[in-house]
Amino acid sequence: MIKNLNKASDESLVKEILKDPENLNFLINRYWQQLFFFVRRISYFSSEDTEDILQEVFIKVYKNINSFDSSYKFSTWIFQITRNTTIDAIRKKTSRPQEFSLDQNDLRQILVESGIDIEEKIINKEKVKIIEEIIRSLPFKYQEVMILKFLEEKTYEEMVDIIKKPKGTVASLLNRGKALFKKQAIIKGLAIEN
Repeated sequence: MIKNLNKASDESLVKEILKDPENLNFLINRYWQQLFFFVRRISYFSSEDTEDILQEVFIKVYKNINSFDSSYKFSTWIFQITRNTTIDAIRKKTSRPQEFSLDQNDLRQILVESGIDIEEKIINKEKVKIIEEIIRSLPFKYQEVMILKFLEEKTYEEMVDIIKKPKGTVASLLNRGKALFKKQAIIKGLAIEN
């Protein structure tokens, strides 16, 4: 047994969970916050709904941990389970809640990565609202890849594994999402056309 499971690699932790299911708590502690923000970013669910989704995610992880393919990164596998569980929850809802969960740093990062230069140190509330409206207006497939790439900092390979689309499609979705975002930012007066 590994002495300090908090510092163990994901793969080592998976082996320890297979030996003793109580070790799942170490995995939950490691991923809860990151997955919480990921679910909020792609779903707009309330904190309570997000926590329910994550409980379901970790139940699925526990039930399927034997089938984890160690040729993949564990983080990619758990993000894929989280994504699919979140999409299922979105489908079950009759309408998506209007609560938006990107913070000012997230919004700034999306602006910068989309090629929009913001000189102000702080984005005022009016601009935050406009940016949120633009992001909300994008189709989910573009929001998702932008969040995975720019906010979750996933590689193209990880994104391919998470959303189960070819690398070219992922790149195309990302470029199209950035272009649509930038076009709307120009229309709304947040950016200047170059």
